[in-house]
Amino acid sequence: MGSQLVRWTLHLGLGSVLLLALPLLPFAVTDSSVAQAAEEADFTGSDVLAESPVERKTWWAALNFGGAALSQSGGGIDKDNTTGFLGIEGGYVVHPQFLLGIELSGWLLEPSNTQEPSVGEGIMQAFLTTHYYPLPDSGLFVKLGGGYVSHWNNRPGEPRRLEGWGLTAGGGYDVVLTESLPVLPFVTPFVTYSFGEAGDLNHNAITGGISLTVTGNGKWRGATQ
Repeated sequence: MGSQLVRWTLHLGLGSVLLLALPLLPFAVTDSSVAQAAEEADFTGSDVLAESPVERKTWWAALNFGGAALSQSGGGIDKDNTTGFLGIEGGYVVHPQFLLGIELSGWLLEPSNTQEPSVGEGIMQAFLTTHYYPLPDSGLFVKLGGGYVSHWNNRPGEPRRLEGWGLTAGGGYDVVLTESLPVLPFVTPFVTYSFGEAGDLNHNAITGGISLTVTGNGKWRGATQ
């Protein structure tokens, strides 16, 4: 009699637990589905972030403008200038993360004046230049270049042009302007350090500015197709 009572009690207890658990099953299934959906979303998101958002192709070009703090020394000259900077550059996209090109740029130290033929001075440079993007999913790049430097002036009694060599190093960040064009346009803030030696003069310049950059046949991978 005692053992039969124990079995009935166990059966009743298990049945009560099952009856109480049944209403909770939909919530358990729902929570499991939500968790699975969240995991799938995380995987999908990580795949998207792993891709480079920009695919640069074929060619690139940029118009650079800004200002600089420039110092000159040598040949009896030792002075500092704050001046404007203007340049163009462009070339071939070797790889979406590596651009190779030519830069023509310079600083206008003193504007020429047709009324004063002895007025006018500037420095120009013609460089082989490279842009390297260390992170495939970022617009951050490092710039290196070097080549020909020319220092010109209109002062009487001085050489009209001194020639030499120079180097530049710096960096910037490409910010895409629109995704709807067949080319990718960017606005690119940049900072560079430049050194040059022309004749017995040398200069050091820290330049900051903005570039308007375009890459040919590129596309924004996140754009709607």
